[in-house]
Amino acid sequence: MRIWAMSPADADQRIILSRKTHSLIAQAFAAGDLAAPMHEYVAQLGAEIVFLRQLAVEHPAKAGKIGNLVGRYEVLMRHMRERLN
Repeated sequence: MRIWAMSPADADQRIILSRKTHSLIAQAFAAGDLAAPMHEYVAQLGAEIVFLRQLAVEHPAKAGKIGNLVGRYEVLMRHMRERLN
């Protein structure tokens, strides 16, 4: 079942935005300069992972680059969870 309809060009733009978002959050985390409590970022990262996985289903030709991005989000989320514990 399709949740939304996104053109391939729109999917590319969304992937670019997600990469930028990951980079900004990763930099802020590394610097210890997160703007919100870390558990909120963990929730945001989890939601982004779910979104990206669905995007990969909707656009299988982009699944490889989306999978790489999901992996980067998972690593960042794991590091945040480790710091929370």
